[in-house]
Amino acid sequence: MKPDLLLGPIGGNIARSRSPRLHALAAAQCGLALRYDRLVPHRTGMEFDAVSEPARAAHLA
Repeated sequence: MKPDLLLGPIGGNIARSRSPRLHALAAAQCGLALRYDRLVPHRTGMEFDAVSEPARAAHLA
């Protein structure tokens, strides 16, 4: 199923964030399907701008 919402926070400390759980609960309460991809630049070996470029290219950022 295609998600209604696609979220992708970018950063180094997002693994500890409670935001994914909060967003998942809010989406569920609204009856929306959610896809949440954490994008951590140092894990990909890419700089912030390179990680975020696909979202900009797709007009999601």
